[in-house]
Amino acid sequence: MSFLTAHSCPSTRQLYCPPHLPLAIQATLKAASRSTGLWAAMLEGLLPALTAVRRAITASLQDEATSASLGDATFKRFAREWIEHEALRLGCDQGYWERNLNSIAGRHLQDELPMLGLPLGLCPTCCLHGHWRLRVVILRNPFSRLASYWGDWRKRKGKQLAPEMTFEVWLSEFLSDAPNSSLFDARDAFHVEPAFQRPLRPNQEVVFLVEDPRGSLHRLEQRLCDAPWHLCLSLPPFPGGAEGAQRRQHQMPWSASNLLKVLHRYRFDLAAEQFARQEESQAARRRAFQAYFADEGHCTTSQCDFFQVPRAREFSVDRMQRPVVASSFLGAIEAPAASSTVRVLTAAPPLRSSFTMYHGDFRSELCSDGEAMRIDPEGKPYLVDTQARHDVQLDFALMIALVIFVGTAVAGVTFGMNQAKNREASAGSEAFDAPVAAVAGAGAVASPAAKTKAKAKPKPKPKAQS
Repeated sequence: MSFLTAHSCPSTRQLYCPPHLPLAIQATLKAASRSTGLWAAMLEGLLPALTAVRRAITASLQDEATSASLGDATFKRFAREWIEHEALRLGCDQGYWERNLNSIAGRHLQDELPMLGLPLGLCPTCCLHGHWRLRVVILRNPFSRLASYWGDWRKRKGKQLAPEMTFEVWLSEFLSDAPNSSLFDARDAFHVEPAFQRPLRPNQEVVFLVEDPRGSLHRLEQRLCDAPWHLCLSLPPFPGGAEGAQRRQHQMPWSASNLLKVLHRYRFDLAAEQFARQEESQAARRRAFQAYFADEGHCTTSQCDFFQVPRAREFSVDRMQRPVVASSFLGAIEAPAASSTVRVLTAAPPLRSSFTMYHGDFRSELCSDGEAMRIDPEGKPYLVDTQARHDVQLDFALMIALVIFVGTAVAGVTFGMNQAKNREASAGSEAFDAPVAAVAGAGAVASPAAKTKAKAKPKPKPKAQS
């Protein structure tokens, strides 16, 4: 990122403080510091003016290709008309300014990537403490920082001072309590010093991960939109760094002894990095659920805030005999007994969610075909396995049908048996009563016949007398 180099703030341990934003940006050397300076200029709205100035300077200095004297004169004219009044306003001595200008002019004409100074009005604003501002700490993984600085140190010093030195030897010496002063100076220590000298303060600081600029930008915008700032706006994107910078740590051998030194010296950086990654994971899940429920019409985007940010607890290093836990405000260091060479793989532990707090949990992937999200009357989401619920309902319905079928069959058999018994009892009673009825019926028939015969027989009439 050679478009703009603004190292004045981080080189003097100051912060980038955009006047119209309540931010105090702490740049970290060897952690996209040039991109941070350009981003600070973009936050202040300086990019259009910087682009116009760059085009004007390029057009003025294009004579360098044909005449070095013309190029030298053009450069000095630019310095007098653009920079000299700024130096005098700051109280710089005239003689010192002239000597400095001559040395800068000579170096400018020899550099592969010549740089020019700019007036203060085109430079990002710096502040020393950043009171009443939200501090944004630009953080890069310490292993990546060390691997990156090893290449710079070897190109600048190593080939001349120690051409045979390997990365493991260099790192062991560099991280020792008393490093060799002929190989390492204060500038080297300043370039790779930890970004955090104390535990992270989540309520006052935001960790901006260089490895995840988009997610970090989303988290920063959310913090600005929340209380007490209530400043909801879109920030300019963070300029991207060199390609392959995130893979450098995996290209270097890391012995167990060097691992312990890195974990101890950068324990607060590692804890802050893991906290930021967990926070980003929760924020990504929150945004996904907000978008889903807002699209379904269950709630507005501002109401669909379900998750709480967890606290980072440990930092695991893979492929060792036992985990190496970074010392932080919530943990301590565990060291392996062996001293074998390993590769560092930073893996965050399983993420805790609000569902864990309410005695339940589920994985963070999207719901499958048989799952759905519901919200209870208190506004807390919970996961529903609709497929399992349908299976239970089907089993219950089949059980009810079976019980009804069996009950109906038993009732039918019982009713039929009772009917058969009643018919048998009726038949036996009728068979017993038949002879008696026959005898009684015969007697009843004979008596009227006899009575009729007796009535029909006339009495003899008396004979008449002669």
